[in-house]
Amino acid sequence: MRILPLLILPILLFPSCSRTEQPSDGLAGASYSLAAPKSLEERLSYSFGYILAASAEREYGESIKLDYVVRGAMDYAEGIQQMSHSEMNQSLIEFQQMQAASQAAMDEESAARNAEEAAAFLEANSKRSTVHETETGLQYEVVESGNGTLAKYAENVEVDYQLTLLNGSIADSSYERGRSSTFSLSSVIPGFEEGIRLMREGDTYRFWIPPELGYGEYGAGSIEPNSLLIFDVHLIRVLN
Repeated sequence: MRILPLLILPILLFPSCSRTEQPSDGLAGASYSLAAPKSLEERLSYSFGYILAASAEREYGESIKLDYVVRGAMDYAEGIQQMSHSEMNQSLIEFQQMQAASQAAMDEESAARNAEEAAAFLEANSKRSTVHETETGLQYEVVESGNGTLAKYAENVEVDYQLTLLNGSIADSSYERGRSSTFSLSSVIPGFEEGIRLMREGDTYRFWIPPELGYGEYGAGSIEPNSLLIFDVHLIRVLN
């Protein structure tokens, strides 16, 4: 039976590490009875062990006990196995389940907070004279007007855009990448599609997309659940 992988070790990049603590008493102290590594094999082995411990601590934080990392390595070297492979697998599964439960609780908390903040912002923003609101709840503002083809029936469009979150952080930007982006409107979030279909070539709009027209209660990548999305969009071309 194969043990699930615990770590993916960095091969080319040495981990940044500035530990100044003294080694703890007990099992880890046993390794310090060895002389400093000199031969290539000794230096390679020491580097591997150091990277393994640093990676484990960085990945698992206080959940990892370095004394037992050392003990496991020493037991393997001596042909001793104090846990079966299935018990090791079970330990990894339990840890992953604990992490998943913790993340779910954090997501639920952030989703409630973000939904409340989004609703408060949209209510205040709707009172601004330059802001328009559609029946779905999408809010938009015309920043600059063009006179090109209307995107109402477009299938694909070329745009420059920037996505900003309510806290001011930039989540995505074609401007930062230095090149425009082409989208199929059937593949984007509902609020973005609805907003684009209001525009003409040459227009620049700002969209405020409520969570239910964006990434909703699940979020996406670094975008938390129920986040309000603020898009600044310049429609370059309608592509059909």
